[in-house]
Amino acid sequence: MRLSELLCYDAIAIQCHDNPDADAIAAGFGIYSFLKDAGKLPRLFYGGRNPVSKPNILAMLRLLDIPLEYLPKMKSCDGLLLTVDCQYGAGNVSRIEAPHVAVIDHHIQEKELPPLFELKPMLSSCSTLVWSMLRNENFTIPSVLSTALYYGFFSDSNSFAEVRHPIDRDMWDSLKVDERVIKKLKGSNLSLDDLNLAAEALNSRDYYADGNFMIVGAPACDPNILGFISDLAMQVEYVDIALVFSTQEDGYKFSVRTDTRNARAVEIVESIIAGGLGSGGGHADKAGGFIGKDRFKTRHGDTPFVRYCISSLQRLLASYDIIDCMNFEGFAPEGFTPYEKLPLRLGYIPCRELVPDRARLNIRMLEGDIDIGADDGTYLMIGISGEVYPIEEKKFFSNYTPLDEPFTLETSYPPVIIDRYAGERIHLLQAARSCVSHSGKVLARQLDKGIKIFTKWDRDNYVKGEPGDWVVIQNDDSSDAYVIKNDIFPRLYKKLP
Repeated sequence: MRLSELLCYDAIAIQCHDNPDADAIAAGFGIYSFLKDAGKLPRLFYGGRNPVSKPNILAMLRLLDIPLEYLPKMKSCDGLLLTVDCQYGAGNVSRIEAPHVAVIDHHIQEKELPPLFELKPMLSSCSTLVWSMLRNENFTIPSVLSTALYYGFFSDSNSFAEVRHPIDRDMWDSLKVDERVIKKLKGSNLSLDDLNLAAEALNSRDYYADGNFMIVGAPACDPNILGFISDLAMQVEYVDIALVFSTQEDGYKFSVRTDTRNARAVEIVESIIAGGLGSGGGHADKAGGFIGKDRFKTRHGDTPFVRYCISSLQRLLASYDIIDCMNFEGFAPEGFTPYEKLPLRLGYIPCRELVPDRARLNIRMLEGDIDIGADDGTYLMIGISGEVYPIEEKKFFSNYTPLDEPFTLETSYPPVIIDRYAGERIHLLQAARSCVSHSGKVLARQLDKGIKIFTKWDRDNYVKGEPGDWVVIQNDDSSDAYVIKNDIFPRLYKKLP
């Protein structure tokens, strides 16, 4: 998509995600400046529950004269709605009804995109993407916009620590910025009140050596402050998990950080909001959520929220045994029983046919995301419920007979490979072929306690089994382990005498 394709619309509204950061604002300002220069009258706005309150963002708007509007009650607009640094219909942006929609974003695709879009996940910031689009239009970038794009890029790339693409570096080299403004913005991340609030909260923290986690309670504050306090707590020795919460008027807002691979931040959030108690989400190392006061009181009475969080964390950490297949010779055979694989039709794809030059693959399926190392000899198997797992080429041909037929499967979420460099989603079922499994022996054990297995294919992400599920290991390789869900296991294996 080119920015010039937007000029056919008379009314254009540019929407940043709720609680916009510097990158979203800078990218939106870049598009606004292009349209304004072309004679259009665009609007740059955001919605959501809270207006911007961070000192650096307020300073950015003021010093660079960015016409960003806060329109929390806006429900519809005429003409074209363009979401920037976010995707239309995603959870981080208020939904606005419009006859025409466009998307400009640098994140991995998470929603179905409209016909008019530009998506470049290999870039470190949306500011980089907009700069590249402006350059393609031969647009002369004024100093004030150059400074905004630079600061958006600086903020979203972790102070340039995560610059990863030549286009990022091209922009970095070419932008002419007002260094006095940049210096001011870098020094305006917190107000004095924010600093005092963070200090007060950290002085009342609770640390639990059994689990290496810290719980911090803070007064009602901007959600960004919770993240700031969480990041500070994570810099303390022996703190692997930080949970920071504040008591708001209508509920409890909390932020989670982790740097242990044994418990993902999003998994901790999910354990706290389990059973529909609240809402939340995030990633492996950063996540957050919210629980309404009324619902919490209905479920847990007068239990202090901090006590509930502590109990949830302790219960989660104690619920799983951790197995790392790369750091030991394999499972001990005690408790495992021999089973025979049943002949089943499964799907397979050689990795070299999908992404021939990628050493790392991100696979997204119903069970979650996994990252694997892949080479020309790696095959992907697709199981009967859509689960995906890698296998070596030699082992594939010794265990399966390939068929010259496509593989079809009805599943609620067809698995995909996410090519983070190219920003593409490759649907595996569209490329998969069928194969039939040979009969063969495995060893299996039903779990009476949860387990997290770091397989030899992925050192950073675990596969998780709950009580009642099965752990299966290869008869000739006890380090090649995987988890089979309880309802699927009888369809795959039968017990040997």
